[in-house]
Amino acid sequence: LCLPKGVAVGLRGRLYIADTGNSRVLEYNLPLASQVANTVLGQGGDFASGDCNAAGLSPSRTLCNPSGVTVASDGRLYVADKVNNRVLEYDTPLRTNAANKIFGQTGDSYGCNAGGLGAGSLCNPSGVVTLSGNLFVADTENNRVLAYDLPHASNTAEHVFGQDGFIRNGPNGVGKRGLPSPLDVAIDRSTMPNRIYVADTM
Repeated sequence: LCLPKGVAVGLRGRLYIADTGNSRVLEYNLPLASQVANTVLGQGGDFASGDCNAAGLSPSRTLCNPSGVTVASDGRLYVADKVNNRVLEYDTPLRTNAANKIFGQTGDSYGCNAGGLGAGSLCNPSGVVTLSGNLFVADTENNRVLAYDLPHASNTAEHVFGQDGFIRNGPNGVGKRGLPSPLDVAIDRSTMPNRIYVADTM
């Protein structure tokens, strides 16, 4: 591992680690029995590679400094692919190392707010979490948290926190609701309705 920044536990106790410095996500089938990873995402299945956007890989198979991971109740894995300014969804992460859906980018683009600031853009997303299948993303450089409702028919967010619209991204732009550089999000499922917590870093 090199500078790991995110961890998540999935179905049947499988462990996922965002191995940030190696631009990959590692999956451990039985983490308490063996500390050797079983699957690698972001490097085309190569455990010996750690390059950002490893050469020759398609957009759905590459990662660059991923920082956050979460697993939904149905087993889908979400990865905040920070430097590529996007979030990847893996529907069956143990069967293929290719993402099934990309949030924040279209095609093979990787730029911050590619196509313009809006409900479909991201800039250095850091944290991800799911609640009842809905996806929440800490969109760090845009000073906001985006929420994508099920069934994720598009890669466009339906809700924004920290801004008074999708085309604004200034820090602390809306008083008590403002966010400067949020890094992570978490869900408190012990209360109804569930609470969302945001690490409002700056």
